Amino acid sequence: MINVLVTGAGGAAGVAVIRSLIRNVEFFVVASDCDPHAAGLQLADDAVVLPNASDAQYPARLREVCRRHRIQALIVTVAEEMPTIARMQAELHAIGSEVLLPDLGAFTLCNDKLKFSKHLQAHSIATPETQSISSAVPSVEGPWIIKPRSGRGSRDVYYADSADDIRYARERIADPILQHRIDGREFSVDVLVDRDGTIAGHSARWRLATKGGISTSGLTFEDNAVTALTQRVMHSLRYRGMACLQGFLTESGDAICIEVNPRFGGGVSLSVAAGADFACEFVHTTMGFPARPDRLRAIPGTRMTRYFDEVYELVAERVS
Repeated sequence: MINVLVTGAGGAAGVAVIRSLIRNVEFFVVASDCDPHAAGLQLADDAVVLPNASDAQYPARLREVCRRHRIQALIVTVAEEMPTIARMQAELHAIGSEVLLPDLGAFTLCNDKLKFSKHLQAHSIATPETQSISSAVPSVEGPWIIKPRSGRGSRDVYYADSADDIRYARERIADPILQHRIDGREFSVDVLVDRDGTIAGHSARWRLATKGGISTSGLTFEDNAVTALTQRVMHSLRYRGMACLQGFLTESGDAICIEVNPRFGGGVSLSVAAGADFACEFVHTTMGFPARPDRLRAIPGTRMTRYFDEVYELVAERVS
């Protein structure tokens, strides 16, 4: 049995990974989150509450948890934790806990939407024109999307069709960027890149409906242009590990990359349900074994509809 620690148990990605792993008797799953009420803490075999990654006590507490639970593999589903854990890789390895993360250069690019856009343009990869908003008059052709230069999900994302719209958004976003708004069908791609840089498997899914940046309805599909785009983007980044690429497919069949989240995506549960066992293969790869592409093939045409669910536990509450 392999002891696995999954961070970010309160997020959609963390919950999806935990649910995937606990179905397999090969794994003993420990969930962690900074919120003691995170739902995923109730789904795993065991659970711990860790400080926020910005807390000075976070590294010591993480080492303690890994040592006490004899963690053999970490799955980090919160981007904010990754730089700290990346710096801890050697000491975690020394206590038997393995980590697979993108290198700092790729991570930094993925989390800076302006630099990421310039990177893709430098590699002749299709992406929307993007600029930092330094004035009310953009050089990028409209219509536009305005969003934080560093951010995730759909937080503080605004549609803009006029100078007044741009001004309105600028007042509400710290360090905003402006992008040409693409007219097309939105998709995400879950992708696992092996330690040698080989793309072990990917699963494309239409984002049929979203809420708060999380897919609430999706459909797996296959498309040669999306596959080629995914390969070019990940190779340009020299990426390693798990990622979620987001983009649009235009009516003319062109695949355009918007961003790459350097972690498991919140909709990865659909890919897993369609047959691409990303969570289990990620653990396999993290522990130094080659990923098995035959276990990362998603059946196209698998549809997902997400709904609220509940987790119950009996607790003793003090009544004054």
